[in-house]
Amino acid sequence: MYLLVPFSLIVISAAGIAFIVYRKMPYLKKLTPESHELSDNIFYDFFPEIAEHVNEAKFKEYQKALLRETEKLVRRLRVATLKIDHLSDRLIKKLRREHIAANLKHQALLEERKEDTTPVAAEANRGSSQEELKAREQQLIIEIAKNPKEPALYIELGDLYLAMHNIEEARESFEAALALTPNDAVLVRKYSQLIKKTESVS
Repeated sequence: MYLLVPFSLIVISAAGIAFIVYRKMPYLKKLTPESHELSDNIFYDFFPEIAEHVNEAKFKEYQKALLRETEKLVRRLRVATLKIDHLSDRLIKKLRREHIAANLKHQALLEERKEDTTPVAAEANRGSSQEELKAREQQLIIEIAKNPKEPALYIELGDLYLAMHNIEEARESFEAALALTPNDAVLVRKYSQLIKKTESVS
């Protein structure tokens, strides 16, 4: 059993050597004493078959064919890159147009919302201002009831009625103030303008 493995290795090695020698027999028969000298090409001396195939190969033709195929490949790659660049440019322009359109649409929507909310806000402000004017009117009436000899209260009440577009009540308030201070130039001018306004309206 122990001798079987070494014996097998010896047999396999001998068979390999015999095969190599058999392949080299044609070259060994051609050998002459002059041919025993080694040439400058060591590769050719040890591997003459491969060297002959290499010498017979037409590398120049293969090189030209390889260059032609490489040139074709480069041209195809260039065309492909140009197409990709064109497609990417179109895609970028399309996305840019969509982005601009979306921004314009958003701005238009915001403007519409502003227009919708502006009348409501104005109406709310008008309502709040009217409520404030009404509240101030009640305060002035109470203050006049407490101090009926104060002309400034009547003047302020008249201005308040003008803001509320109550011309008749404003005229009565100014007349009450004039009864207390007939020499007030500002009050006289304001009352005269109010009279002219009422006459032009009527």
